[in-house]
Amino acid sequence: MVGQETMKTVSLDDTGVELREALRNHPLTQEIPDGVHANLLDGFRLVTLQPGETLLHQLEEASTCYLLLSGSLEAWVGDRQRARLVGTLSPGVLVGEMGALTNQLRSATIRATADSQVIEIPGRNLSQLLRLSGTASSYVLNLLGARLAATDKIFDELSRKPELSTPLPKALFSQLYQRLIGSRLHRPEFLGLASFALVAMVTRLLGEAVPALQGSALFLKGTYLSGFAIFFLSALALFIRFQHHLVRWVAVGLGVGAGLVVNNLSLLIAFDIFYPEVGTVKQAANFSYAMLYRRSESLYALLGVTSLLVFLTYFHGVFRVMWLLLKGLVRRRV
Repeated sequence: MVGQETMKTVSLDDTGVELREALRNHPLTQEIPDGVHANLLDGFRLVTLQPGETLLHQLEEASTCYLLLSGSLEAWVGDRQRARLVGTLSPGVLVGEMGALTNQLRSATIRATADSQVIEIPGRNLSQLLRLSGTASSYVLNLLGARLAATDKIFDELSRKPELSTPLPKALFSQLYQRLIGSRLHRPEFLGLASFALVAMVTRLLGEAVPALQGSALFLKGTYLSGFAIFFLSALALFIRFQHHLVRWVAVGLGVGAGLVVNNLSLLIAFDIFYPEVGTVKQAANFSYAMLYRRSESLYALLGVTSLLVFLTYFHGVFRVMWLLLKGLVRRRV
């Protein structure tokens, strides 16, 4: 049962020298030079929890992580009806680091089981720590390894208990939707992916449903020329007047434009072959719009662009974490 949310948060400037010294001795910060150390701590905050209070909620958006200084925390997964305890956390452990580094949704609910104190660390500060310290990188890498091993153990236990391994379809689909779509509706990379895929799919299905369109110069030229116009106008709008609230609309415009262009890429690539004299529009004897439409270049391009956008949307954060850890480990060896 979740207790009443009464968490208290204060700046580290108000917590005294003793707490700062405790942080200095932790693997995350012990290699950081004094001048840099002070700047990094500016974003840290001390959070106090009472028994039963929730620190993190599963499936909520993440931008911070927490270092447990004192007390005890529990990690739960699943909804309230099917919640499962997956671990108990002791002082010194870091919590929520993957969410802070990748901005992914929280993978578990974290609750206090005793009076506890945690340090809230912004994701940008954690990234800087990993870049500067090989010890911090080793610590986080070992922590991730331990978490993966614990996760494998949980899945192994679930596979031996059929009643636990088949969650309610409604709850399962709700979590999948929230993780893959709901939590990303405001992110430019997802909006670009969604608009690109939707426009490309609708245009392709329209061509298949109405075969006459495959040989229509007006339809084929109109789609890729309008795609170019939408793409460049969207990029130009952001270049002329950059505003954060416009980024999402620009992402949609870029996705729509790219979808229209890529879907007819075969026509664009082969245009010079069948129009050796573009100015006079002299058609070759074997020219056919329908033949160009059915060429495979567009499909390969659709798969390639979709794969790139999926990577940027769902996996870029994970690779970024691996890159930060690698740089920290190299720095430690050097």
